[in-house]
Amino acid sequence: MEKKEGKVAAPWPERKLSVAWRILLVSAVVVLAVATVFFWYQGGWENIDQLTNSYAVFATFLGLIAVSFFVQYRFGVFESRKREIRRRVPILFVFGLGVLVFAAVLLWLKNPSASARSIISDVVNTPAVLGSALGLTLGGALLGFALLPKGDQKRVKSVFLIVLAAVLVLVGPTYLLYAAQLLSIPSSLLALLALASLVVGMFLFLRLLEKESKTESSK
Repeated sequence: MEKKEGKVAAPWPERKLSVAWRILLVSAVVVLAVATVFFWYQGGWENIDQLTNSYAVFATFLGLIAVSFFVQYRFGVFESRKREIRRRVPILFVFGLGVLVFAAVLLWLKNPSASARSIISDVVNTPAVLGSALGLTLGGALLGFALLPKGDQKRVKSVFLIVLAAVLVLVGPTYLLYAAQLLSIPSSLLALLALASLVVGMFLFLRLLEKESKTESSK
């Protein structure tokens, strides 16, 4: 038993942990900045597609951010590390949005005459960029949810499902038209997706109402 306890790493001082956290996050930003300068130097803004499609660059960017959270959890004080990680979760949403803005700015510099719609379409059709943004956003949401107390998790889950049902019923079919214009989705496939969104949303909404009525009757 004593040997097992001896393998647990001693917590780092708060100042040291904070410095390590900042260094890792700054390093993630520096990776994108250095890669941008490198590809720009190789061929100007016309060459920037190589950056936005570079899985290695964005994987390194995501890896450094992930390591920053791992360091906080692994070397933080046991009694407070979950609380500290919960405080830092919003940075994931900021970085997720930042990746999209970063890519949009680069694409605009490549072609200043491009319309906003064209730039958005290019960003959406760039897997490395879109995947990084979605990964950070979903990672932040899941991590924040996992660190909540069980009672709060149930309430958040209920609210999320209600919002999802409303989006599928009211917003889904409408914005599918806009998505079709951006991505050139065939009209037949679009009709099926819109119908599926409506059906799934209604089904989910009815299930939530049924569950709520059972909860009220049990009281």
